[in-house]
Amino acid sequence: MPKFFISREDIQGSYIVIRHDVHHIVHVLRKQTGDTLTVCDGLSMDYDCRILQIDSGEESIICQITDSRRSDAEPNVAVTLYQSLPKGDKMEYVIQKSVELGVSRIVPYYSERSLIHLDSKKAAQKVTRWNAIAEAAAKQSGRGLIPEVDFVHTFKQAAEEAAKYDLAILFYEKAQDISLKQVLTEAQTRLGRKPETVGIWIGPEGGFAPEEAKKLEEAGCATAGLGSRILRCETAGMMACAMILYHYDEM
Repeated sequence: MPKFFISREDIQGSYIVIRHDVHHIVHVLRKQTGDTLTVCDGLSMDYDCRILQIDSGEESIICQITDSRRSDAEPNVAVTLYQSLPKGDKMEYVIQKSVELGVSRIVPYYSERSLIHLDSKKAAQKVTRWNAIAEAAAKQSGRGLIPEVDFVHTFKQAAEEAAKYDLAILFYEKAQDISLKQVLTEAQTRLGRKPETVGIWIGPEGGFAPEEAKKLEEAGCATAGLGSRILRCETAGMMACAMILYHYDEM
């Protein structure tokens, strides 16, 4: 069953007011009074509802809550993907697929070998579009939250955030002999539990400059490879996210 997102303010006691996707619900899904829907508050809570009233102007739908539960689509390990901006529309693909896989936040950033640089106006427009793509992917995949696509960071800003994670990982093409499984196992042993927050750093088409890899390691990143084959930058982040969540039984 399709899932629709609402805000916490739309929950009024045992009732929910749906203000978005009304046209889709009525004309595409052909839902009527008495039919059921699943909605999500964007904070990992799902609500099963029964439609009580459809506004004549199709501006809102009033539903009664029949059941609620934590979304089983949300992993207990929150993965943030730091993706160096790739050229063309590759970032859109990265966002769509990483949201489907379970990433919790996406941070685009510039690195030394980035092939694209945006002025502030263009960057803001891109971020707005990227967040719309994240929302659509979250709906399609039944997520319990809409992952945020943050503003475009500088390399320095992205590196400074490494310290806030239980586990920060730099994926470096020159670290093929360091397996991700080894890094994840060591982190769980160090913490005495699976990490609750993981940050992963992916480089651009040309890879990280050596001094960037050094700065990320100094900022607290463990270094890992993704096997014997060199992956495209738009593939590496998705693969890393899937491998991390699978390792911790969160897929």
